[in-house]
Amino acid sequence: MAMLVDRRDVVKALSLIALPAFAQDAPYPDRALKLIVLNAPGSSVDTIGRRLGASLAGALGQSVSIDNKAGAAGAMGVDAGRISAPDGYTLIVASRAVRSPLRRCCKKPSATTR
Repeated sequence: MAMLVDRRDVVKALSLIALPAFAQDAPYPDRALKLIVLNAPGSSVDTIGRRLGASLAGALGQSVSIDNKAGAAGAMGVDAGRISAPDGYTLIVASRAVRSPLRRCCKKPSATTR
């Protein structure tokens, strides 16, 4: 038994797929980005974060601010990223050494409660 597909159904499906592209107001990013670095200023992770920020700023054409949040084995910086708006404008830069203490000591990597 062959199933026939109407051309109108195909056009409707394609228009629904393309609809989100027309719903965007402005291209990303339309404002400054924020990089949260989980180490102190001057550390190797901070240097990598600053170079990454400079590369992002050049590639995207937006400014990138560096916010160092050192302390509590990275929990303060993770918490700052957790409570920020989930809009893709806040990024966290960390080393692999930060993941282990947070996983061992905290069920939820948070320095504050809501």
